[in-house]
Amino acid sequence: MINMRVADFVANFIYEELNVQHVFTVTGAGIMHLTDGLISHKKLKTICPHHEQTASMALEAYSRATENFGVGIFTTGPGCTNTITGLAGAWQDSVPCLFISGQVKKSEASANSGIKNLRQFGVQELDIIPIIKSITKYAVTINRPEKIRYELEKAVHIAKTGRPGPVWIEIPMDVQSAKINDELEQYIPEKNTKPAINKKDIEHLSTLLKNSQRPVIIAGQGIRIAGAIECFNEFVEKYGIPVVTPYLGIDVMKHNDKHYIGKSGVKGDRPANFAMQNSDLVISIGSSLHVTVIGYNYLQFAREAKKIIIDIDDTSHQKKTIKKDLFIQADAKDLLEKLLENLKNIKLNNYSNWLEKCNLWKK
Repeated sequence: MINMRVADFVANFIYEELNVQHVFTVTGAGIMHLTDGLISHKKLKTICPHHEQTASMALEAYSRATENFGVGIFTTGPGCTNTITGLAGAWQDSVPCLFISGQVKKSEASANSGIKNLRQFGVQELDIIPIIKSITKYAVTINRPEKIRYELEKAVHIAKTGRPGPVWIEIPMDVQSAKINDELEQYIPEKNTKPAINKKDIEHLSTLLKNSQRPVIIAGQGIRIAGAIECFNEFVEKYGIPVVTPYLGIDVMKHNDKHYIGKSGVKGDRPANFAMQNSDLVISIGSSLHVTVIGYNYLQFAREAKKIIIDIDDTSHQKKTIKKDLFIQADAKDLLEKLLENLKNIKLNNYSNWLEKCNLWKK
């Protein structure tokens, strides 16, 4: 049964499936039907900054603040290109966002004209997908109205799976206004997309901890993304290990906690860097270990320490920077739960003197 436009389906999906109540947009002709769908929705609130760059940054901040999706809808051409700075920020910082853009009617698309090297046919026409593919986890144009549910569900799943990030869906004007029925194809994701953790890696990590006298944890935002803050703080409190954080991980622990030593790296503070440089074991959890964290002289980073890296994204750790003694590709929460279980029958050293020294640097 035909019962709604694609534009209305998009608005309903944002509110009902994503549980998002605010959408950022700057109105334009290329999204006239999508805009009408937003305005017609009785519960969605539309926020209209004066520029798309502002809107793209606002929806990224919204995602961070709500720990949910940030959603923006943008018109064709410059409406899309103006968002790229905010989009790139979401990409670099692993923020799940949904960017939706309009496009000229399919009949006015240069690609469909049959004319070679035609730069523009429709008003403000620009093929944005090739431009933003390298800074999105998924980018697609929906040319068939009946694919709207499938592509939205697929994009959302990809955005929040593994290392999160932004996704982009482009909807031509004639697709926005098209009527669809209620029997739409669903996207069925794989059941388990998290990497499996090798038991031997947990045992190796436990042994390294047991043999350590001066361990330090680098706590990245992957801990928050994995929903592991409570589990992480339980681990730190139980074993008394000093913690330093990159900027993106500064909210994983209260700063007045005795285990929190400070921010690490070239933009960090001296106590945190002293702790890392004097440690004999560095355990990085959920951090890409960018040069702003480890410094530009890679070989001198934590020079006397064994280095264990735990991250769901293995790509970031293929960089030829620091020497890794152990890399475990894992979701932070899964790893911490398995590590806590494995350590139940293992007696670790008392790190109180080491923690006291780190806190002296902090004073």
